[in-house]
Amino acid sequence: MGGRANLREQLAHLVELAQRPNIEIRILPFVSGAHASHDGSFRIFAMPEPYPQVAYVDTSAGGIYVEAEGLERLTLKFDRIRTDSLDPAQSTDLISAVVDELG
Repeated sequence: MGGRANLREQLAHLVELAQRPNIEIRILPFVSGAHASHDGSFRIFAMPEPYPQVAYVDTSAGGIYVEAEGLERLTLKFDRIRTDSLDPAQSTDLISAVVDELG
């Protein structure tokens, strides 16, 4: 949406954000095939003691908070997606190449 100029600006902004120490951008390339979380997005929160680690899953019926076994499954999914993704430097390089191509 917004055309090439808008897309270029958005991708350039991602490259800038990737330089921040608290942001890691990873691209899951198409060659990886179907990824481990084809059923939707989720977030894993690690909080300081005494709070347990918890995950949040978006569903069409609303959000669900997950602990214990469900959290273990989501952690395995996350690890699999991370393994299949390009590392942060490769991801930033790819985004930068697309920005240049959109020039």
